[in-house]
Amino acid sequence: NGFEKKDIYGGDKLVLAKETAWIALKNIDLSGISNFTFSFANLDAGVDGNIEIRMDGEKGIIIGKSNFRNSTSINLINDGKMHSLYFIFKVNSDVDKSRVIIKSITIDSK
Repeated sequence: NGFEKKDIYGGDKLVLAKETAWIALKNIDLSGISNFTFSFANLDAGVDGNIEIRMDGEKGIIIGKSNFRNSTSINLINDGKMHSLYFIFKVNSDVDKSRVIIKSITIDSK
């Protein structure tokens, strides 16, 4: 998936190991979700990239898009079905990817 798990600051964190990496969450009811907020352990000035949230596959429909510094709103999905969400992280090519450490992903309700 493009991440390495490392013990950083006394806890396991995900560190980008490639320019593009993804995390999947399975069996998610999207009806009560408005957006996602991402927290990074050490984003230095100038370190940035893009996040895509895709539904039901890493090549699935894009339901949200943002950069590392903003929360990501998602398109309203109220189909009553459970879905898989794929968070695709794409670091800018001129950035040291080992400096991108994901601390948390927060789900915000409507």
